[in-house]
Amino acid sequence: MRDDSSTRPAAPLRLVVIEDQALFRQLTVEVVRADPRFIVVGEAANGSDGWELCLRTRPDLVILDLNIPEPDGLALCGRLRDELPAARVLAVTSYTDALTLTRLRDLGVAGYVEKDQPLDTLRQALEALAAGGTFHTRIVAETRRRQQGDPHSFDKVLSSREQEILSLIAAGLRNREIAERLGLSVRTVEGHRAAIMQKLGVKNLAGLLRYAQTLGVNPH
Repeated sequence: MRDDSSTRPAAPLRLVVIEDQALFRQLTVEVVRADPRFIVVGEAANGSDGWELCLRTRPDLVILDLNIPEPDGLALCGRLRDELPAARVLAVTSYTDALTLTRLRDLGVAGYVEKDQPLDTLRQALEALAAGGTFHTRIVAETRRRQQGDPHSFDKVLSSREQEILSLIAAGLRNREIAERLGLSVRTVEGHRAAIMQKLGVKNLAGLLRYAQTLGVNPH
């Protein structure tokens, strides 16, 4: 008997959409449902519901807005990487600062699309990820090239944890709030903060915030 399994169409990829803006979430779902390579197995409007949904459905792909209520998209990326590594993430956001892009890279995100891009860009990203590849827009690629060419770039100086804490400091969080969000002690956060300041050559919090502003860091 001939084995014709190689000619059978691949099963649709199971996909979850996590986005707090209802209109954008519904548009995203419509784009995905028009592509037979995917099947939407659920959608959520915040990080907590999104995480429970992912645990329940075990998706192949997650379209994830970074700026969602607790936990935020970056924190959720970390959970997915650690506990559901088979779920690939397509990050959708308006943030293109170097620190956010570096953290997404370290978290193993498969693709990144800015919210001001046309829907065709989202379709291109889905096509790339469906084929097992990755997708980044021109702005993301250019930002990464600049970082690679700068021997003093923060990502060559700070650890991933320090970069994470720097972004939370830039977002206005106090040491205790950072400790609660990351599950660390306040003393540990204070130690990281001191190390960040030493490595970056800044003397105080004002200098640290100015440095973050030069990176274009946005609160998440």
